[in-house]
Amino acid sequence: MTNEIQLTVRGHAAGDAVLRWTDSGVAWTTFRVGSTPRRFDPSAGDWKDGATQWFTVKVFGRTARQVGESVKKGNPILVRGHLITEEWVTKDGESRTSLVIQADSVAFEISRGITTYTRVDPTNAPNSLAAPASGPAAGTGEAGQTGEVDGAAEDGSSDASDEGGTGGSHFRLTVPSPETEDEYAPTVA
Repeated sequence: MTNEIQLTVRGHAAGDAVLRWTDSGVAWTTFRVGSTPRRFDPSAGDWKDGATQWFTVKVFGRTARQVGESVKKGNPILVRGHLITEEWVTKDGESRTSLVIQADSVAFEISRGITTYTRVDPTNAPNSLAAPASGPAAGTGEAGQTGEVDGAAEDGSSDASDEGGTGGSHFRLTVPSPETEDEYAPTVA
């Protein structure tokens, strides 16, 4: 057993996941997730939101492509992984650190909506997950995305389709409206 800090975060995607490739052709994806705790305040007789905690999430390898094509702003998601510290120096020479979740699992929280799962064909995976031969340079987040992807709708739903036949994992998340199911209304920071 290694000495890693394992954690699970339940929250909402702050923006669309961005898919990139390293110079050696390894896919990686990054996005931010916000988690806002809700507690019942007996003195007020109402629910109160606590302070939102923000996390940067990074996913590498095979899972990065699916996450990059699936996670959209406002999606209610669960992230599981280990906590790492990244250090860098700004253009002004100042040292900075950031806590990042290096995720091994990212999932839609289906208690908040309905999702449809599409399996990735492992026999086609090397071709569909490799960095594109042409197009934008590695790290741009645009390369290799052949399917049309619609962003999050006003009701918090998103729709992704695979018109390009890349074999990626695609989800349609439908969130009930606040008028019909108050307990399922999304809270997007």
